[in-house]
Amino acid sequence: MIGWSVELSEFDIRYEPRGAINSQCLADFSPELSPHPDTPTEWVLFVDGSSNKTACVAGVVLEGPGDLLVEQALQFAFKATKNQAEYEAILVGLNLAHDLRAREVICKRDSQLIVSQIKGKFEVKEPLLQRYYHTVSNSIAKFDKVTIKHIPRQENERADALSHLASSKKQSHHRSVVQMRLQQPSVGGAECLAITESNTWINPIIQYLEHGTCQPSEEKNIRRQCARYTMIDQDLYRRGYSTPLLKCLTKEQSKYVLQEIHNGACGNHYGARTMAAKVIRAGYY
Repeated sequence: MIGWSVELSEFDIRYEPRGAINSQCLADFSPELSPHPDTPTEWVLFVDGSSNKTACVAGVVLEGPGDLLVEQALQFAFKATKNQAEYEAILVGLNLAHDLRAREVICKRDSQLIVSQIKGKFEVKEPLLQRYYHTVSNSIAKFDKVTIKHIPRQENERADALSHLASSKKQSHHRSVVQMRLQQPSVGGAECLAITESNTWINPIIQYLEHGTCQPSEEKNIRRQCARYTMIDQDLYRRGYSTPLLKCLTKEQSKYVLQEIHNGACGNHYGARTMAAKVIRAGYY
């Protein structure tokens, strides 16, 4: 201690006791309690999927505020088409953004077909892609704002495929690379218009056509009605003189068909008469 005192004597160091700490506590807590300036809450999502004979992969790159960058590599354990891989990548990217509490997302991808389908410009005809389309729409509804943009392929190199993620990482202070393997598709295998109702107007007709049984009091009416109907692959169709076979729908199925024709991807808000003719041309009764 004496040696240190001699060494430090030339600096004129003196001890001063600390005063009241109340004012110092207020000064320390003031910056913590003051509102922080608004930071941009818009997240940017890059997704891309690829499918070939050997592998089905996808890449997801999510950029957030504060130089946050999350890269996710996907590998599918099931066989998927190119469009299916694109939809799977979108679902994984949106779920990742939702888990990170993002409210506004800009999704950029290089597939013009998928972008146009999600925006409603192109009609989704394949049943499997229709289920993907509705699943993506439900995921988009969880956010305050989601913007889908089409970008050139050269601007989406970092999410082009699983093998390119490691070589195309963007410099960032906060980075996380996640590898995930999807064991099964994100959507189920049920058909969009599968019959799920137990008591419908078509059940007595189907029962009479398949088994020849009905209520004794309604046998005459059922027999007359069944002359206009036929069964094809477990589905009921109605015959017509100047129209093709029309597929019979239940109440829930008819609501879905009317909604799609009225304000769906190719809807034009038709009137009542035009709407009825449009349904017949689509092949439904």
